[in-house]
Amino acid sequence: MDELALLPLHSTSITAVAFGPLSTILTASAAGDVLLRSASPSTPLAALATLRPPGGASIQTLDVLPPLDKLHAATTVGVWAFANAKQQVRLWVPRA
Repeated sequence: MDELALLPLHSTSITAVAFGPLSTILTASAAGDVLLRSASPSTPLAALATLRPPGGASIQTLDVLPPLDKLHAATTVGVWAFANAKQQVRLWVPRA
């Protein structure tokens, strides 16, 4: 197996990783940032989007869900779901 890339992604510890649709990967940090990156072998870990929720609580778990309804069906990155250290579960629909 070959390693595609090894890059520093966050300024603090990575606390969660999830694979998204269309060759994407999401990583979350102890600082509360969520990064969407390319997982394509041609552009490994290229930055695609960053989410910095208010409060900066450490992200504990992270997942990518399919679009919630027909209104959001056009999004290519699904719905980001995460739970943080403040005992909150948050859902985000990235804008296309």
